[in-house]
Amino acid sequence: MEKQADQQQIRLDKLNKIRDLGTEPYPYSFQRSHTIPDIIEQAEELLKKEEQITIAGRLLAVRSKGKASFGNIQAQHTRLQIYVRQDEIGDSEFEMFKLFDIGDHLGLSGTLMHTKTGELTLRVSTVTLLSKSIRPIPMPKVEEKDGERIVHDEVTDKEFRYRQRYVDLILNPQVAEVFKKRSLIYQTIRDYLREEGFLEVETPTLQSVYGGANATPFVTHHKALDQKFYLRISNELYLKRLIAGGFDAVFEFVKDFRNEGIDRTHNPEFSALEFYQAYVDYNEIMRHTENICERCTLAVNGRTEFEYEGHTIDVKAPWPRLSMLDAIEKFGGISFSKMSDAEVQNLLKEKDGSLMVIIIEDWQLSLCLKKLVKLSLFSRFLSPIIQKKPARFVNKIVKIRSCLSGLKPSSTAGKLLMRILN
Repeated sequence: MEKQADQQQIRLDKLNKIRDLGTEPYPYSFQRSHTIPDIIEQAEELLKKEEQITIAGRLLAVRSKGKASFGNIQAQHTRLQIYVRQDEIGDSEFEMFKLFDIGDHLGLSGTLMHTKTGELTLRVSTVTLLSKSIRPIPMPKVEEKDGERIVHDEVTDKEFRYRQRYVDLILNPQVAEVFKKRSLIYQTIRDYLREEGFLEVETPTLQSVYGGANATPFVTHHKALDQKFYLRISNELYLKRLIAGGFDAVFEFVKDFRNEGIDRTHNPEFSALEFYQAYVDYNEIMRHTENICERCTLAVNGRTEFEYEGHTIDVKAPWPRLSMLDAIEKFGGISFSKMSDAEVQNLLKEKDGSLMVIIIEDWQLSLCLKKLVKLSLFSRFLSPIIQKKPARFVNKIVKIRSCLSGLKPSSTAGKLLMRILN
């Protein structure tokens, strides 16, 4: 902390000196002719024309030697090398350049060139300070040793990166691709649902009665009404009311809030998409789900196949359909429909006598079954499979015609479902 405070004081001293020299370190605006991605894309044409270009960006590296300096400017999460010479920008401007630090925003004009190593570089003719950075950026130091690139003090702490995302974006510009792809996914989903006749809506965040899920809400107080309100845990009920009100199909991208556990993959504040459609059954919702996933993958990757943890996954629609019990039979090798209670008992004894667990209440069996499918089956699915026809005791609101029959919650076969694939 003391070292950082010293660095901040040095930058504050430079800031005062810049003002003493008659330069405003925080001007109102700056006119650019190109962005750095534009320059890289149009480099060949700009080199031929020797066109004067003007860019703005953050200074991320300086390598000075006498009356010349190389540096790196970053903007739009793309970097470009710059070359600054005292005899080209003038003595006073070069002295000013020496007062600039890593993290400062600069405006630069000049022409493009290639260095001896072939790197695209902006040969600077004028430099303007756009914003003086007071707090130092924890830049990693790169060292070349025996032809090997060694990075020192690299920001790799995940908690730091997630808590100070702006620093992560500065130091690891590739992270910006996550943001861009997320935005593209949202837009792709929105376009698809609109094509399918869905109407995008907004529902209340503050609710006097929360519902739509089983979760603990955040509680707040409305001063004007002197009434307790809750941050929504789900937007489900409001969307269903719109269907009841006459809309055939609605959807919403929403922020939900649940005052429960937290870890890297579970946030009390999270984004969700919910859509509802009248006059259709789950088969149509299956079609929407697989089409959305296929379109999003095409938009982000340009194809439906992608690599994940050493496996190739293809999300091309349509996806295979499997009932819960068919999935257990296919991936676990257990056929419950053909087994008698005696056979199930024998199988339990062969596996482990401790597997004989008595489940009295239906909801306990339901939770165990869902956990079984999630933990024991999902890891074996290398490509998407839609699970259809859930057993009636897993979800009591399932329509009778769409659920399996012949498997009662109290049957021995039902008890076996909990443990058989562990």
